[in-house]
Amino acid sequence: MEMASKMSPWKAYGLTFVAYVALAWVLVHALAYAKARSAQEGAVVGFWNWFGFVATVMGITNRYQMQP
Repeated sequence: MEMASKMSPWKAYGLTFVAYVALAWVLVHALAYAKARSAQEGAVVGFWNWFGFVATVMGITNRYQMQP
């Protein structure tokens, strides 16, 4: 807690911004690779990216933390 109070929130905001730019860049390339040309196709690609990279990691993390 003491270490967190010494950390500038601007560093966290900057890191978050960079992370979201990277996320958008990866998703744009996934959409281009999948040749998604409509909103529905884009949503499907987005869902599978989420499922493959976010849901799986969150599920594993929650299991190790003994959370539902």
